[in-house]
Amino acid sequence: MVATQAPDVRAAWWQLARIEQAYGVILSEHGRLPHGDPFLARAELERRAARSPVLARILAEVGVDAPPESVVLPCDERYPAALANHPLAPWALYTRGSAELLDPDRLRIGIVGSRRARPTHLAHVHDIAADLARAGACIVSGLALGIDARAHAGALAAGGATIAVLPAGLDHLVPHRNRPLAGQILESGGLLLSPYPDDRGPERWQFAARNKVVAGLVRFLLVGQAAARSGTLHTVDEALQMGCEVGAIPGAHDDPACAGSNRHLRDGAHPVLAAIHVLRCLGLDAPAAPPPSQQPPDPLLDALEVPRTLDVLAALVGGEEREVACRLVELELEGAATRLSDGSWAAAGAGWDPSGRS
Repeated sequence: MVATQAPDVRAAWWQLARIEQAYGVILSEHGRLPHGDPFLARAELERRAARSPVLARILAEVGVDAPPESVVLPCDERYPAALANHPLAPWALYTRGSAELLDPDRLRIGIVGSRRARPTHLAHVHDIAADLARAGACIVSGLALGIDARAHAGALAAGGATIAVLPAGLDHLVPHRNRPLAGQILESGGLLLSPYPDDRGPERWQFAARNKVVAGLVRFLLVGQAAARSGTLHTVDEALQMGCEVGAIPGAHDDPACAGSNRHLRDGAHPVLAAIHVLRCLGLDAPAAPPPSQQPPDPLLDALEVPRTLDVLAALVGGEEREVACRLVELELEGAATRLSDGSWAAAGAGWDPSGRS
């Protein structure tokens, strides 16, 4: 059952949603309505209508009707709590598909990033999304080209659940190239969701609301790859404001396409190289590692017996610096390696401290 409040409360919220979404004049000309109580908001509208013939006409035209079952309102249990507390939360979420994916106890993890991501990052995101889906997480993204699409595809490949949040109404699936993917999401038991009514077409300014909903739905937001001015950064800001954990996949330090995600890592985001890092951050059980006797020897770990710089380590193990850097971060997350103050790396517990002294 979607509703958790009396029908008149849902109807009051639905009336506000219809007023705001159908006319937009409430936001642009009359200011934001009181948040959290539909009856206070309605009273404020009536007060303002006494001085505005336009608003009075709007109130007369939009009646109090029962909302469709496919609409999730702020008074419903399935409306995300973090989003409901946002002062600019949508009055309604419009859904198509399996709305039970919005249940409060469902683990949802967001994955967002560039539309023109590097092939290596696209493959990485696909694998992480698939592993998270196998662990029971529902993958949330925005159905955009690039990182978003690969996140959805990874969840589907693993037989898992995924939610696509759209910047337009559900009758206007964008981008057009991802309409087959949207169909696969629905066929697999996933969910399409929008903060806009079904007949609302796409507009550039509507992407901000889409980003806000993605951030409000999830416990952890992973940035697959983002440039310095990527729209992904807005989603990250929203997630942080709503108390969501944020992580990023590291990229080459001199790659402009990774400048945004690398900046988040410098600002304290969790480095993520595998699904296990997301699960550990959330305090969830992760697959047990094989016994040491079953683990193959790691030449990089052997090379860390004494402090060495990245270029030296790459030469010793015969790998590219970018790949070695990613593996070093993974070893650091596992507690097997540490980075010293001079920029070199050493095995953890080998008598070297972060200051570089033995």
